[in-house]
Amino acid sequence: MAHGTPDWGVTAGAVTTYQLTDLAELAVRLGSIDTFDRRGDVIWLDSFADGLNKWGSLASGTGAAVGLSVARARNGQFCALLTAGSDASRSAEIARLIALPVLSRLGCEVSFSLGSAIDLLDLVVDVFDGTNQVEYYVWWDADAETLNYLDVNGDAVILATGVDPWRSATLFHTWKVVVEASAREWVRVILDDRQYSLAGVAGYVIGPGPDRYLRLTVRLWGHAGENDTVYVDDPIITQNEPA
Repeated sequence: MAHGTPDWGVTAGAVTTYQLTDLAELAVRLGSIDTFDRRGDVIWLDSFADGLNKWGSLASGTGAAVGLSVARARNGQFCALLTAGSDASRSAEIARLIALPVLSRLGCEVSFSLGSAIDLLDLVVDVFDGTNQVEYYVWWDADAETLNYLDVNGDAVILATGVDPWRSATLFHTWKVVVEASAREWVRVILDDRQYSLAGVAGYVIGPGPDRYLRLTVRLWGHAGENDTVYVDDPIITQNEPA
């Protein structure tokens, strides 16, 4: 932004301040959790500061649990802690439902911190558009170090190899799924500084149904005999994402 403009106007130059024209930047400076990928218009976000009452949860196996934690947080004081069971399906998940927004390019973002070695971590976006349930399912296979997604036939496809996010008590990784809901297609998947284009790839249509809502699910799968853990924070849902 330019310096040296007349000092009686809103664009006045100054030594330490600049004109602020980007509302996303203003929101971040005021403390928004939406700092990683600011594209799209935010329609819902959560920092878990008010607990888990906005979420549904499911846990399976001995020792499985879903709860709040103050041990780590990307922002604020709290995050969600998923603990997978040591047997049965060895899983733990949280899910959030919102009323279906205008069908445009929708984004769903979540940050996570690894509490231990894990088996799989899922990020699932289900769009119930009044005609069909379309599922956009991406997961990180920690043992195989691959990022994967479900194709139009519901088959697993490797999107990237050598995916091994660093584990640290003070580090949260962020991933985001963007879909073209009106066309029932993927747009992109982001994990930290890597962006993977899936433009034009059809989503997986599970089946017909009259329901109209959006569901975001974060699911942990653990190893047999262990209670693997992952910390989850700052889920964000957006619409009007750019192509």
